[in-house]
Amino acid sequence: NTPATLYNGVIEGSGGFNKDGTGTSLLGGNSTYTGDTNILNGKLVIFSDVNRTFVSLLNIAAGAELDLEQAAPTTTIYAGG
Repeated sequence: NTPATLYNGVIEGSGGFNKDGTGTSLLGGNSTYTGDTNILNGKLVIFSDVNRTFVSLLNIAAGAELDLEQAAPTTTIYAGG
């Protein structure tokens, strides 16, 4: 996914979210999905002015990145492995 890809909608349900590809993906919106969040390659940027809690496990592969600098101050993420 090069160049950067933006998704500012809502992801709902029991499924997860996989970030793959060497580029940057920006994830906004007030998603409520409960499956795992997997960052396999590249960078995932979480941005929002909405305080929220991710109830999914977060897995970040070696060399992949998570950027929370643009996330709301009380965004909560539970780490996986």
